[in-house]
Amino acid sequence: MKRNLFLGMSAWMLLGLHGSASAQVTAPKKLEPTTFKAAALVDAKADPLEIPTPARQTVVEGKLVRTPNVPPSAPGRSLPTTPVVAEADTVKQVSLSAPASPPPPPAGRTANTSTAPTRNVMTPVADKIVETADPVPTHTSLRGKLLDFTHNHGIDRRMFSRSLFQKRDLYVYLPPNFSKDEQYPLAIFLHGFGQDEKEFLSYLPVFDRAIANGEMPPMILAAPDGSYNSEGGREVPSTYFLNSQIGFFEDYLLNDVWPTLTKRFPVRTDRKGHILLGVGGGGYGAFSIGMRHRETFGVIAGLMPAVNLRYVDGQGDPNAKFDPRRWVGQRSQFDDPDVAYAVAGRRALTVGQIIHPVFGNNDETTEAVSNTNPTDLLDRAKLLNGELDMMIAYGRMDAMNLDVQCESFAYLAKLRGINVTVTTDEQGGHDQATGLRLAPAMTRWLGRRLGATPSASNTSSEILQTGGRATAR
Repeated sequence: MKRNLFLGMSAWMLLGLHGSASAQVTAPKKLEPTTFKAAALVDAKADPLEIPTPARQTVVEGKLVRTPNVPPSAPGRSLPTTPVVAEADTVKQVSLSAPASPPPPPAGRTANTSTAPTRNVMTPVADKIVETADPVPTHTSLRGKLLDFTHNHGIDRRMFSRSLFQKRDLYVYLPPNFSKDEQYPLAIFLHGFGQDEKEFLSYLPVFDRAIANGEMPPMILAAPDGSYNSEGGREVPSTYFLNSQIGFFEDYLLNDVWPTLTKRFPVRTDRKGHILLGVGGGGYGAFSIGMRHRETFGVIAGLMPAVNLRYVDGQGDPNAKFDPRRWVGQRSQFDDPDVAYAVAGRRALTVGQIIHPVFGNNDETTEAVSNTNPTDLLDRAKLLNGELDMMIAYGRMDAMNLDVQCESFAYLAKLRGINVTVTTDEQGGHDQATGLRLAPAMTRWLGRRLGATPSASNTSSEILQTGGRATAR
């Protein structure tokens, strides 16, 4: 069971396993403060091993107000009648930028100066920190090594997040024959709605096997906990790994997790080696953050991802199947909290559960969704073909209706001349079994993007790998 959250200055040291990486890695752009209604936090600076000093804060209606970086809107463009298809594998290199300063603790929280329990932690000597993490017990034999920075296996090794002002779980996977003298691609796995970092353990054997078979190059994978209350569960809202009124989860990912990983592990410096992966709601975060931070990330992939929260058909039905002839616009209102948004099993999920906790329930809710919605970002972020490698994989019988979100995203991308690889499972739903059937197609796609050259014996058709009538376009 997870413990009460409290500050542990030594928790940051737990991730210093192999010394600092020898080369700099592109850091995310500083998140310029923007707000729904008022000015945001400013001038929040602190040493990473010290308790941050609270900065000036703005409170609206009794709540701390801060939202993610919102790209400028592109001029409105109507849907062309003739699809345009273009391919490009080249990505322009972007200069390095300094990491953003972290925000202070959320309103109402005070710093806890107690020290987190540690295990054989050594003080840094000549920028080298002694390894303290043990491999995590798993139900399958891994060729690589899974490092435990969680409280899931009896010992509390969690990292402290200055953005969330609490301790958070993190898994880090190192490939077979890992060497600190090599540089590796880094992929961050963002879990889905109602899940936490433990979802990664179900998919990890697929990645581990692909690396061992040569379908993917050796790479580092990390899985942070982005759940609302650090426990997961369908009774709590999804954070989508965004900054919102329920927490600064995008800052947590970009300003806490990412710099810690790139500083303590040997990560490739080029953005083509920086990957965001997501499942369901985590797919929303992967595409949204990746599209708005192209200076850092070059590859995005999602399993059953939510990529168009504003989808409705021509009759305003968000649950209607996608038909490009009837798709004339995006959803403009989310005001009724009791309206069913999607169906999970036998239970309907409402707008009040999916939208309002993160994006609010006011006159600016639709604009708040649009600012981060991946389908809208195809225009708002002024994305050009070739700037990102993107893949979506989904089941055509998704009970959450995320198949129509994926189809509307892919359709608009095609109209805009932006290439997106699409893999489908005709009989797949919105469940882990579908995700695991689709995952091998994702690993092979990643291998092609990252330069892996598997032997002929390790390759197979999409249909065999994904089950059912899978297709790739």
